[in-house]
Amino acid sequence: MAAPKETSLVPVMLVLDTETGGLNNKECAVCSVSIHAVRLDTFERFDSINIFIQPYNRKTDIGKPKKKKLKTKYEIEDEKEAAEELMTYSDAAFKVHGLTLDFLRENGVPYEEAAQMIIDFCKKARISSARDGQPFIVGQNILYDIGMIQQLMEYAGLWKEFCKCVKGNEDFHGEFQPLILDTLTLAYMGLCNAGLTNYKLGTLAEKLGIELDDAHDADADVTATEEIVRTFTIRMRNASGGGDEGGSGLVENKKEKKREHFKI
Repeated sequence: MAAPKETSLVPVMLVLDTETGGLNNKECAVCSVSIHAVRLDTFERFDSINIFIQPYNRKTDIGKPKKKKLKTKYEIEDEKEAAEELMTYSDAAFKVHGLTLDFLRENGVPYEEAAQMIIDFCKKARISSARDGQPFIVGQNILYDIGMIQQLMEYAGLWKEFCKCVKGNEDFHGEFQPLILDTLTLAYMGLCNAGLTNYKLGTLAEKLGIELDDAHDADADVTATEEIVRTFTIRMRNASGGGDEGGSGLVENKKEKKREHFKI
């Protein structure tokens, strides 16, 4: 469903989560990506996407300066062998999210296709034609997920294209930095006096009375993250005179039944 186009500047957040083969974004693969597009004036979720990604091989030339250099036969053979090596899919990660290699091979799409699907989704999520109307990215510990998305886009040769469809700026080194909102920051500000021992997604959801089904499923985690932002938004608007939840102008998105693919 395409977003309705509007001339006024209506901020849109892309609530994002990934499931991966491990914690190192240079070594571990992206297994799945889930994104919800939410307009912030009413908090209506108007679009969503959930992608499984087929297992893919490591690339050795990503992030390295492209300089002409004579290589020995052994260096060429080593690079070829490394390029044919599967990205890391650790047993520890499988235990967390339950996505096996067999499941990903059967239900996933090639990483190039996944990257293009994400870009197309982000383009559709822009509902304001005003300048700076690109959507921005939201997530729990979002810098980790941004690193994984960058890997996926770089592997597909689409990082620059991705940068055009989300809000952000170039840093001192000329590298694009997307505008992000981390729910950890919101939690630090709003719950630092609540005696929490950690700020994990499940802990925040429990503290705020938010249902978290199927933890460590990307789509379920995005739904919980979205509700965390919605809860803090309600509190901020109420504090500034917005009234109770019923008068805050925010809709409550219906919860969809979760898919049944875990414990394969």
